[in-house]
This record gives sequence, structure tokens and C-alpha cells, in this order.
Amino acid sequence: MTFDLAKTSQAPVLLANSDVRADQIEGLRDTEAKRTRVGVSLRKRTRTANPLLSLVIDGLGARASYASAEGSTVTTESSSGTLDAGVDWFREPASREVGLVPAFARGFVRRLLPGFLEDKVADARLRVTPERLSWGASYFEQDSRVFRFERIIYADDDDQAVATLAPREFVQMAAGVRFRPLQPLTADVSLLTTRDLLSPGEAAADPVVQRLIAEERARVAGVDLGWETGRTLRTSYAFRPSIISWLQNDFDWTTVYQSERNTNFVDAGSTPDELVLSRNAQGQRDWGALIAVTPGVLATSWFGLPEEGESEGIAQLRSIVSAIQPISVAYRDGITSRFNREPVDPAFDYQFGFGGVDTYRFIDADTAASLTDRASWRIGSGLALPGGAGVRVRYLWSQAKTLDTRSDRRTRQSTWPDVQATLPTVRLPAYTGIQAINLSSGITRTERESQFGGRALQRRFDSDTQVPVDVSIQWLRTLVTSYRGAFRTGVGNDPTGDTEREQSTHRVSVSSQLLPPRALADRLDRPIRLSLIATYSDVRNCRITVAGDDCVPFIDQVNRTASLALDTSVGGFELGLQISYDDVGQQTGSTQFQVGLFGQLDFAAGVLPIG
Repeated sequence: MTFDLAKTSQAPVLLANSDVRADQIEGLRDTEAKRTRVGVSLRKRTRTANPLLSLVIDGLGARASYASAEGSTVTTESSSGTLDAGVDWFREPASREVGLVPAFARGFVRRLLPGFLEDKVADARLRVTPERLSWGASYFEQDSRVFRFERIIYADDDDQAVATLAPREFVQMAAGVRFRPLQPLTADVSLLTTRDLLSPGEAAADPVVQRLIAEERARVAGVDLGWETGRTLRTSYAFRPSIISWLQNDFDWTTVYQSERNTNFVDAGSTPDELVLSRNAQGQRDWGALIAVTPGVLATSWFGLPEEGESEGIAQLRSIVSAIQPISVAYRDGITSRFNREPVDPAFDYQFGFGGVDTYRFIDADTAASLTDRASWRIGSGLALPGGAGVRVRYLWSQAKTLDTRSDRRTRQSTWPDVQATLPTVRLPAYTGIQAINLSSGITRTERESQFGGRALQRRFDSDTQVPVDVSIQWLRTLVTSYRGAFRTGVGNDPTGDTEREQSTHRVSVSSQLLPPRALADRLDRPIRLSLIATYSDVRNCRITVAGDDCVPFIDQVNRTASLALDTSVGGFELGLQISYDDVGQQTGSTQFQVGLFGQLDFAAGVLPIG
């Protein structure tokens, strides 16, 4: 249970040019605010012995709160009362299962299926009870009124002021269910709906709108459930069977439907004199499939575990196959459409995401304001080589088609090659002072193409190539130095000309821990940490127009930064020093130099004895 009471007040503030006389100050309105809130919540957590009663009240929760607020300014007075109540229920029913294949047919099924599927299918169990159930409802009512006055002092005609009413009353209901009929198969459905309970006279001033709202209201057993103003429906399905140990295959499907209506969404109907309620409606469907083969597990399945006495050829073949990283192929597909303030009533197939492109593009005689249809492929694998070396290779491809009221747009993007390689760690003799050297690099090339339809087709193309380089040197003791570079080039063209891009980035870092002379080291809780970072980047973009041959730079910028940080701890007190230098620009730019000292004291609080 909660209880809250708050009150604030403030004397009125007179402006310098106010025409209020001194004898009228006592009659000025005060600025005041007062809030009160009382709430209670209950939850059934223990188990009920009666099975029928347990089904109803176990997992049941309820809450209720009432809040009131009063406030005033020098020209207004307001008051409101709010009631918020709700009830929810959650349950995970006990599993009830039956055999998927009848006992008399198991022998026949085993003879039909290959060996690796016999037990998985013949012994499969079908769950007939949901895995999860949830339900909830909340009620909200607010009665607020505001009085507005012409003057900042009390007057005799204040009693004649008319209150501006802003009532709100609605109910929200949510429900969800999850099924798992088979272990690898799951299905979720959830629904959230909002219904406005205000009477038509309170919800709208226009008699025509009042009539439309009255026609949309629903009654169940004599109870007025108002009219629906919002709905969110989500469904998701996933199928992840484990058929073969070295094969992963996943499938998922997700849909979302959203609807929004209010008293302002009123448009002309089929005739000029007819008005109808409209809505914003949006539907979305996404699904994808993944197949991945793990060569290491496949090699073990084919050749068995390593054992003494096996042939050298089998051992080498197992080692070669096991070095291949999982080979994965993934496909994703999605579609989204939106209707803006259209008198549509989406049917079952639109809300649950079934049907083709036309289902999302057209509802009766109305066409979607926008529609996007997209698809993508992702293929990847790699090699794990001795000494920590490895290669990762990916291919990405995606396309999307967007239709809207202006034109249609098609985009395509592909990434190939996308290769990242890591060389084996280099170990050097101790006399060199170097413990290890790590080097990695790669190349990524991405192409993008866009086509804009309409009366004149426009095409835009862009190509971008990046080469990263990463070198790390681990010296003796605690010194570590690293270099990270990235080199990027790109070209693009559109109906107005061509673009060329060049960019290079360099970053050098040095980190270590220093131990000062013994006289000072004894006072430190830990060694001094040192970090030095320097970066340099050069960006140049130029443009070749259709009217000339020279590439004119429109971005030509150099950035230089350097920073030094030192920190340690003395008697539980953290302290340090930070120095940074930033230089941005070419002919015009900015330069900054900053020095900062910082400290932080950490201590643990104990128990204070009282009495």
C-alpha cells in the first residue's frame, strides 16, 4: 500500500509595470499545487489446494490507486481526480502430452524413415496444453477541470467562470498465449487493445462524429465496452529442429499489426455528404531461415574420434575438415505497409501477416501510403589455422523495393569480398625484448545502387573499399604498443556527376605500468598506469560535375589528436593527470589543449551504533 501527500505554494510575483495597487495585494491569487495519491496492490503467490480454485486465483494480481491534484496560477485554477485500477493473471499449466505417432503405427513409421530420424519421430511427444497463459485488464478514469480568469486578482464575477472539462475514461485489455506442441516448435500470440469508454457526448462535440462513435460501440451482456481506439497484435513462430548433430536449421516468422483511431480521424466517405471514421493501420511481416553445417562435428561423425592406430590419411583428413569454420547460409524476407487516415478495416490475413504483396498493398479500394518489400542473403565461413591464425569470409546481399505516393524506389546492396585474416602470433627470442607480435588485416568492398522511378528514371551508384590493418606488440614486462590503421577509397555517380572519396586513419597507442623509486612506491597502492594515444585522419571528397572534368574538393580535412593519461592510488585515494591536444581542419579549423587533474576518494561506510 502506498500513500503520498505533497503541497507547494508560492506568493505571487508582481511585474515592474503591473497596475495593481498596494491595497489590492491581499486579493492576488496564489500559485499553489497539492497532490494526493493512495494505492494498494495484491498478488496471490501461494498454491491453492483446490485444483479448480487454483486454476482461477493462482497467479492473480490486482491493483488500484486514486490520485487527486489541485493547482492554481495567477490566472487559472485546476483540479483533477484520477482512478487507475487493474487486474492480471499469469499461469504456466502443467504439461499434458500424448504420443505424436499412435502405438500401432510406430513400427511402420520406423521402417519408412532413415535411421537418424526413427527415434525422433516415432517417440515424439505432442503437448496439448499451452506453455504459458496471461491475461490482464486495466481501467483508467480522469476527471479534470480548469477555470480561467481575466485578471490576477479575485473579483465578484469569478463564480460565473465556466470550467473547461477534459475527461478521460478507457480500458485496456491484454492477452497472451504460448504454445509448444513439439519441443523444437513454439508459437506466441499477444493482443493489446484500448477501448474508449467516454459517452459520445463527452468524446466529441460534432453530432455526426457522436453518431459514428455510437455505431462503433460494443456491448456484451449489457455491459458497454466502448469503442476500440488502438490495437497491437503480435505473432511469432519458431521451428528449430535438431535432426543431425552437425546440421543447424532454424526458421522463424514474426508479424506485427497496429491500429490507431480517435475522434479526429474523420474523413469523407463515398459521397460528399457522408463522413466515416478512418484509422492509421500498419502491418509488418518478417521471416527468415538459417542452415549451418559444422565441419568439425561432421568429421567426427564420419571418421569417429581420434584413436591410436588409425591411418595417417584419416587423421589428416579429419584435421583439415575440422579446421573449416561453420558454413552458414541465411535468408531473410520482410514486408511492411502503412495506411494513413484511411477508412479501412483490415481483415484476418492482413492482421496475422498472411497473403502476398497485394494483401499488404490493397485493402478493398484503398492503396497503402507506403509499402516496403525487402530480402537479404548472408553466407559465411572461415578457417581456423594453427598458431591462432584464421580467415573469415562473408558474402552479403540485400535488396528493397519501396512504393509510396511520390514514386517507387529500388535499392540493392552487396558486400564482396569481405575477408578478415589473422596471422599466427609471432614469438621472438627474449633478447629482443618482445614477447609477441599479432597482425590482422582484411578487405571489404560494398556496392550500393538505387533507382528512383517516376517519369524520369534516376540511378545512383556507390562503391566503397576498406582495408583495415591492426598490429599489436607485447613487450617484456607490461609495455604494450599497437597500431590500427584503416584505408578507404570510394566512387559514386548520380545524374548530376561523379564523386571520389579517400580517407586514411592511423592510431598509435602505448600503455604500460610504471613503478617509481622505492621511497615513493611504498606509498602507492598500485603502480602508475600510463596511456598514450595519438591519432591522425585525412579525409578528402571531391566532385566531378557533368559540366567539367576536374574533381573539385568539397571536403578536405585533417584531424590530429594526442592524449596522455596517468593515474594511481594512494591510501584509497584515486588521482591522476590527463593531457589532450586536438587539431581539426586544414586552412580553417580549431585547436584545443587541455590539462586536467582528477581525484576520487572511496571509502566503505560502517554501522553507526544508536543508543
